[in-house]
Amino acid sequence: MKKYPLFIFCMIAMVHIGNAQTVVSILPASGISGDRVVLQINTVNTHFTTWTAQSLGFHLYQGDFSMIFTNIEEVVNDTAIKLRFHLCHDHPLGNYDFTLWCPTGVTVNNNLFQVLSDPTPPNIIQLTTDSTSAGTAFSTYIVTENTDFSFYPSNYSYIVHQGDTITAFSVQYWQPWNTLVRFVLPFGTSAGFYDVYLYNSLDGTMKLENGLQVTENPNAPSLISCDPDTVVQGGTVELYLTGNHTNFSFFTSWQDIQVSLRKSDDSTVVSGEYNYTTTYGLSPAVVRATMALNYLLPPGKYDIITHDPLCGTMVLAEGITILEGPAPPSVARLSPNMLFAKDSLLNLNLGQFILVSGINTYFNSCAYIYITNGAYYSRLNYWHYYSNTSFDFFLYDIYKMPPGWYDFHFGNWNENLVLTNAFHIDNPTVGIQEVEKSTMNIYPNPCTGKATLALNSNSCEVFEIFVTNLAGQLVKKLKANVLESEITLDLIGQPKGIYFVKTASEKRVSVQKLIIR
Repeated sequence: MKKYPLFIFCMIAMVHIGNAQTVVSILPASGISGDRVVLQINTVNTHFTTWTAQSLGFHLYQGDFSMIFTNIEEVVNDTAIKLRFHLCHDHPLGNYDFTLWCPTGVTVNNNLFQVLSDPTPPNIIQLTTDSTSAGTAFSTYIVTENTDFSFYPSNYSYIVHQGDTITAFSVQYWQPWNTLVRFVLPFGTSAGFYDVYLYNSLDGTMKLENGLQVTENPNAPSLISCDPDTVVQGGTVELYLTGNHTNFSFFTSWQDIQVSLRKSDDSTVVSGEYNYTTTYGLSPAVVRATMALNYLLPPGKYDIITHDPLCGTMVLAEGITILEGPAPPSVARLSPNMLFAKDSLLNLNLGQFILVSGINTYFNSCAYIYITNGAYYSRLNYWHYYSNTSFDFFLYDIYKMPPGWYDFHFGNWNENLVLTNAFHIDNPTVGIQEVEKSTMNIYPNPCTGKATLALNSNSCEVFEIFVTNLAGQLVKKLKANVLESEITLDLIGQPKGIYFVKTASEKRVSVQKLIIR
């Protein structure tokens, strides 16, 4: 190994240190707690104009605490960059160190920035609703001072009483000093005075001691009735559930109020794969549940179960009776049900439309369609919807699919139907091998509208010649035999584009592409 004098390594180290990036200053050097500040970072030996934002990192910190860096405000020049920070009131006061990460290394500078105390800190003044009872859902305004929710509306609120914490159901910006908060106090909420907290990422956490008084509620919520109380299997029904001491209309999302059924005789809860429900609170006492009744749901008496954040779980015993439907739905047939991979390739299209016919079905509401053949699985899509009992789909690349019988599967929230041996695909290998044995040659190709087709055969064969466009429409049809070694294809007047020429005899078939320019 070749040895170098020690002073050479020292010179190299000196050069590297001399070219290292350095943070010179931060302007302004201080900010007031609760402010949104733009700080200019002045450096040497940096290249902010060429470095990407992803290659840079900025860390304004005090001990284990790190300040929130929101975005790069401006790249001033190669050695200066402006950054936006939010000095939240929850952040500690005092001196902050600064770290810069960049492609050439890391720089750490101590005591470059100072956070000063806010002489007018944010504060909660009052709640417009300062007393209520357990088992209520209500909206109230939290009135504050020295806040600005208009700029940073992302916030949340909660109330605390003797260790019990209730988070606000929703918090919505209203005015810079006024926030609309919706609280849900379930039945059983402890009585007493609650401290009120409100937070956002700029103003920090504000507290109003004993801001809300909660009293006991001796009532208990319950379900009273269901209208209608008798339905028939299949289809979709609208149930109107009436409750007592409820507040259904407070909840605006259908996911807030859940409705399910339970067999009255064996306590089996029915959900998901059997029925699908959406809900809407029409009034404090009435909720509408739109429910799909699958035929897999057997006839009988069912308990109705509701659950919402206010009332919890309520049960209406034997609330509904499901009667047997006139006839279960079924997929009657697929047409065509015999598919030939060779024809899929030679008929000059990518696949085949297949019509699905059903009995007592609801095809207008489709969740999934797929086909299976052993381990083979393919998800499909609607193409044309005709009625509740009829639609079609397009089956692509039939010649690539495994041969054999295919099962057809259809499902929605009403039905999960299977038609076994719905259609059959023959062996695609035979078709492909026959296609590969070309019996013709076309020239010139591309052409301007007229081309010559030369047939190649050692036996006396009669050929039919078909010319189709990309849409599969027949453009020209001819008949010839091998004694006519060359045939003129007159396609003058046809639009420019790609065409397919198929020759077919009793022994074989061949396809070639022809381009008209």
